Amino acid sequence: MNLSINKSKNTVYYLIITCILMVLLVFAAVTPAQAEDITAPNVPVVVVSATGTVNAIPDQALISMAVLKTDPNLNKALESNNYTTEKVLAALINAGISKDDIKTSNFSVYPEYDYSETGQNKIRSYQVRNEISVLVRDLNKVGSILDTAISSGANTLNYVNFQKADTSEAENQALVQAVKRAREKAVILSKAAGMNLGRLVSITEGYGQPVVYANRVYAEDIKGLGGAAVPINPGELQINASVTIIYEMN
Repeated sequence: MNLSINKSKNTVYYLIITCILMVLLVFAAVTPAQAEDITAPNVPVVVVSATGTVNAIPDQALISMAVLKTDPNLNKALESNNYTTEKVLAALINAGISKDDIKTSNFSVYPEYDYSETGQNKIRSYQVRNEISVLVRDLNKVGSILDTAISSGANTLNYVNFQKADTSEAENQALVQAVKRAREKAVILSKAAGMNLGRLVSITEGYGQPVVYANRVYAEDIKGLGGAAVPINPGELQINASVTIIYEMN
C-alpha cells in the first residue's frame, strides 16, 4: 500500500517539475524581445528613406523583331511565315549569334474580318506573326545584326533594349550611396527636433529596375532605309537602390 502511495507522489512531483521547466523555457524564449523593449521604453525614432543612383555602361542588347505575313489562305500565310522565319534565323546564326541567344517570344494568328455591309463579317485574310528575341553580346554588332535581320525578311522591329549582363557592382555602389544619404537625412531631422541621433534600429533595402537612357530604334525608324546602316547609341543605364532606415533619437 505504501509503495503505491510513494509511486503516486513521485509521478506528481515529476509532472510538477516538467511543468516548471516548460514555463521557464517559454520565458527564456520571449525574454530577449521583452528585454529590448525594457531597455528603450518610449524612445522617439526617426524613419528616413533615400535612393542611390549609379550610371553603368551597357554591354549587350536585346532586340525584339518579328516576321509578319498576311494571306487569305491560312495555310499559305503559315507556310510563308515559317519560310521567312527560317531564313531570318539562319542569317542570324550565320552572323555569329548563338542559337541559345535566339528565342521565339510570341507566335500568333489573327483573322482579319471584312466589316463592310456586303462582307457580313467574313474573314478577309489571316495575319501570322512570329516574334523573335535576339540577345547580342557585342554592342559593336548591333547595327549589322539589325541589317541582317531586316534584309533576310524580318519586317517588324519592336525595339532594341540595351542592358548590362552583371549589375551587382553598380547595385552595391548605389546601396552605399543610399545608406549614406539616409543617415545624413536622419542627422538633419534629429538636430531639427533638438535631439541627437541614436542607434540604428532597422534597415530595409529595395532595388529599382535599371533605367536606360539611350536612343532606341523602333519599327518606324527602319522604314525606307534602303540598306543603310542602322545608327546605334547605347547610352547609359541608371541603376537605382533604395533603403529605409529607422534610428532612435536621444
